[in-house]
Amino acid sequence: MGRLASLVLTLLAASAAPGATLAQTEWTGCGAFGPARDFGSGFTSAEGVDWLGSPGALTLDRDPLVHGVDVIQGGISSLVAADMDGDGDCDLAACAFRGRIVIYENTGSGLTFVVHPVFTPEAFGPERIVASDIDRDGDMDIAGTSRGDGTLAWWENAGGLPWIRHDLDPGAGTPFPLDAGDIDLDGSDEILAGLEMPGRLVMMDRDPADAGWTATEIDGDLPSPQWIEILPDGDLLASSFSDSTVYLYSIDGAGWDRTAAARARGPLCAIPADMDGDGVPDLVFCSAWDDTVFWKPLAEGGASTVISTLTMAPGGLAAADVDGDGDTDVVVSSEAAGEVAWFANCGDGSRFAPHYAAQITGCSCVSAGDLDGDGLPDAAAGSIDDGSLIWAALGEYGETGSLTSSIVHLGPDPASASLSWEGDAPPGTSVRLSVRVSADRTRMGSWTEVSGRDADISHLLSDGAVFLQYRIELASTDRNSTPRVESVTLLTGSALSL
Repeated sequence: MGRLASLVLTLLAASAAPGATLAQTEWTGCGAFGPARDFGSGFTSAEGVDWLGSPGALTLDRDPLVHGVDVIQGGISSLVAADMDGDGDCDLAACAFRGRIVIYENTGSGLTFVVHPVFTPEAFGPERIVASDIDRDGDMDIAGTSRGDGTLAWWENAGGLPWIRHDLDPGAGTPFPLDAGDIDLDGSDEILAGLEMPGRLVMMDRDPADAGWTATEIDGDLPSPQWIEILPDGDLLASSFSDSTVYLYSIDGAGWDRTAAARARGPLCAIPADMDGDGVPDLVFCSAWDDTVFWKPLAEGGASTVISTLTMAPGGLAAADVDGDGDTDVVVSSEAAGEVAWFANCGDGSRFAPHYAAQITGCSCVSAGDLDGDGLPDAAAGSIDDGSLIWAALGEYGETGSLTSSIVHLGPDPASASLSWEGDAPPGTSVRLSVRVSADRTRMGSWTEVSGRDADISHLLSDGAVFLQYRIELASTDRNSTPRVESVTLLTGSALSL
């Protein structure tokens, strides 16, 4: 099969007058059994075929490959996918719930890891961690918070073991969410911490000269902070669970201006990502109580767009172009459902195609990074229940898939019909077309595979056959490649004189 291949089925009969042209150029919903006078945009059923990801086209569905990494006793409460050792590939850093911090050094393919312990607590350890070059010495460090003992600390990567711990004092409250990055755009990283009881948002700023840290309060009234993020321009995001609000903080003269960027019932996570392709970060956030993931422009007055209502109590989010089509997709974790799902952006953020990623009991955290080195971000996830740590290659295609059309009526006494498809079948992939016709739509009979451009199956129109249904079968031996069907056209003609 080559590019823009066309397979034509000709049902030979006597001379026929021009008849109807029934073209299907989009597939937007299954369960349309027919009979109908045209294909429309519905179809009867599909298995292993993605009919939502690329509007107006059929491709093989994504079939993630899931890889186990480790089991961490005590359950995993936080996870980071990043190049921790500076060798160009993506590693993993994980912390057990109020327990130890471990780095999994990727040996290159994501199939084997070298385990490096960073910190093993005597009592309480961290619950949340982030990775950043905090001291700007060229390697990644780790910051962490623990509600168990109310500590905020960072661990300095000194080029080997042991990592050096530095405790920080953010003032009153129990630190929970955190992030690290250049907030004041001075070329050095700050640590941003949200503190419970009382609710506060605090920036920890390091003086490179004496390595001392100064705490600056950004907000003294942030109820139950759950997630915080530093934007590239130094603005800040913070989600408040009890306040049902995601706040945006922007520097305003000598102080910070706080605005309500979005409202959601129980927002557990809020991250920046460019969802509409305009080069400007948008807000992606979730509502745990409404089972909904949204995005909206951060500019004032922007409307929210629903990404998904399919994930139960979404808690963790990651944004990356996991399918390599140039736009930003969203990966979602659910502790309640014990799964990871991802939603393919169909181009401009107006529509998303759902995909299953992995089952992981008590999935508490998710992160995105290229673990296998194929150029596409993968999803890493951890379990708070059994401590399972896995990663999944999301961009892989399945091997086979099929779609069955609605049943259409050919008109009274049809004498001829032709069926063609257009699209692309790269090397290692194939498209097969089958057809069945009948005089009784409830008994459509057996499928006949169409092979070649001029298949003669005129006998199928005998005995009053006026109903037709097609089936497209896609296959690939290369999990990085898929065939693509862009249209199916049926031409019919009525019987005339010989």
